[in-house]
Amino acid sequence: MKILVLSGSPKSEQSATLQSVNYLINRHLAHDFKIIHLIRHLKAYEKGPDQMKPLLDELGQSEVVLWVFPVYHSLVPAHYKRFIELIFEYGLEDAFKDRYGAIFTTSVHFADNNAQDYLQGILEDLGMRFIDGLSHEMKDLLEASRRRELDLFFTNIANHVTQRMLTPRNQAPVPTHRRPYLAGAGGEKIATDRRFVVVTDATDKDRNLLEMIKALVSVIDGKVSIRNLHEVEISQYCLGCCHCGYDNTCAIKDGYREFLDGVIQDADILIYALAVHDRYFSSRFKLYLDRSFTYNHVPIMRGKQVAYLVSGPVSHLGNLRQIIQHDHQGHSNLVGIVSDEAGDDPTVDALIRDLVRKAVDFSHTGYFRSPTFLGIAQRHIFSTMVRGFLGAIFRADYRYYQKEGYLKPELPGLKERGTAMLMRHMMGKARFRNQVTKDMTRHMIASHVKFLEGEGYR
Repeated sequence: MKILVLSGSPKSEQSATLQSVNYLINRHLAHDFKIIHLIRHLKAYEKGPDQMKPLLDELGQSEVVLWVFPVYHSLVPAHYKRFIELIFEYGLEDAFKDRYGAIFTTSVHFADNNAQDYLQGILEDLGMRFIDGLSHEMKDLLEASRRRELDLFFTNIANHVTQRMLTPRNQAPVPTHRRPYLAGAGGEKIATDRRFVVVTDATDKDRNLLEMIKALVSVIDGKVSIRNLHEVEISQYCLGCCHCGYDNTCAIKDGYREFLDGVIQDADILIYALAVHDRYFSSRFKLYLDRSFTYNHVPIMRGKQVAYLVSGPVSHLGNLRQIIQHDHQGHSNLVGIVSDEAGDDPTVDALIRDLVRKAVDFSHTGYFRSPTFLGIAQRHIFSTMVRGFLGAIFRADYRYYQKEGYLKPELPGLKERGTAMLMRHMMGKARFRNQVTKDMTRHMIASHVKFLEGEGYR
């Protein structure tokens, strides 16, 4: 079996993710693996489809494509995203059609499900036969149980190929038609002293998105700053070097950090104005997010109201919506998402106006939704990570998490633990247990009823 490995780490051979592929190569000598480090070739690929011919030749001889990458900011790294965009821009989908595909990722298990769901959808859009995805933590290769899992993952791939097994499509195609949108002529303005910053990647081709930005600006009676990512000097993709771990200083010296700090300092209300590219936003926006790792796992948009103007079928992309949601849990507040698919021009105009109204109201009142599972799990994962060995690498994280009290184990108080211990003992007695379960519903709301019957909250 010939396997083409599309490696997405910026560290190429030094990638921790790739070591798991090396393990498979050493274990399965009868199979032929060809590894292509995409970041090395991306600049050439961007010059035109002819530059991708060597890759396509390898693809034509391969039975399986193994997509391998570390998870960066809930997705594939920005350069990997750019490679995917080029496939569609050059019309190369047929080169991938009917070939088997599988995904292997490494991460700290934060949003790895989103990264894999995104890429699975892409593989299905390319007409590939998606087999399986496996997500490991960086050090899992050192554990015997995880190595066995990796072997079984490969065995499953081999079985699909040798037995020519069918694979179902799990994600529906994304609608591509976009109705032209034109912003309405003025209307009610909303006066505010809050500072709006719009971060966009719009080009002249993104007419709907530019009109949505126009509509937004037209209803704000206050300060609005528009920052376009194409006007920022971003010279390189994130290196994954962790140089920033000690004091948030990036190893790359260009205009990015000044831009990011300007957004953080200037915005009370942050608006992301973006167009859908395949099943996510553009690789340029993904580059903006990846490079924000200079602040590691610190919530840099803390205290801000954040909203999205989207050109594209975001209502059809549940995975994208979930990524947006967990990006703004507890520290920043997601005001809402308005898309140009929402209706006719007056409806979109009204939705944008109401989005501004809500953002201003939320900013003045300090309204922040409490985190859901997405935010609570995120904080737990990162706090556990920082308490452990990685806290020595990410010293800036450690200092921040220590200051915020996130490093303390979230244990119940002494009184609660004592009450729980007593209840566990008593619930072992049938008579007591029967009485409690008989009145369980009343017990569940007893403290609420007591509170509501009191006067203290009025």
